[in-house]
Amino acid sequence: MCVCYGVAKRLRKADNAGRTVCLWEAGCFAWCGREERCDRFSKADLSGERSVFKTKQSRWVGLIAAFVLSGCAAYAPPIQEMSDARQSIRAAVDAGASHYFPTLMDRVNVQIAEAERQLAASDYHAAAQQALAAKTEAVRIRVMALALASTIALVAEADPLAASLKDTQVVLRRALEAASRGDDATAMVLATQVQEEASEMIYNGHKH
Repeated sequence: MCVCYGVAKRLRKADNAGRTVCLWEAGCFAWCGREERCDRFSKADLSGERSVFKTKQSRWVGLIAAFVLSGCAAYAPPIQEMSDARQSIRAAVDAGASHYFPTLMDRVNVQIAEAERQLAASDYHAAAQQALAAKTEAVRIRVMALALASTIALVAEADPLAASLKDTQVVLRRALEAASRGDDATAMVLATQVQEEASEMIYNGHKH
């Protein structure tokens, strides 16, 4: 990938045979241009007449230069994407994601590290994709971490004398174990069950 810092320009360079080589170059950090022989010949070798150049396929050369420039501009460094991903990861950590979902968070950290590597290598398109994937996953894990924290709080609020409390606590432990090993689907199903049971115990406790 490359990033343009200037505009395309045409350079003329005569070779040993008197031909003029037309070099199209886009001002990019990585080479982003093409070389085209323009089929131009100098007629001033012996006669001293004014040089006359004939250009073929100039339209195609112009299109190539435009394509080069558009390709360069399309992949600017994904600064905002990287920043968004890092902020989402920090928010997930603050919500307890590293505690509840360590396996999933390890994967997110690998994704953002890979995005940083690709950014350093000027592979901006791949870096942007990795950053977006890391952000999306971090947001999802944060939501699940908040749900687990809320579930734990509900169980703590439940009537300690409730007959079903111990069974609910067992289910909660299973949910936390599933979350820890990265089985988020099972963790969320069990957490929902715990929330329903804990909410019912709290409601019944308030009635008495």
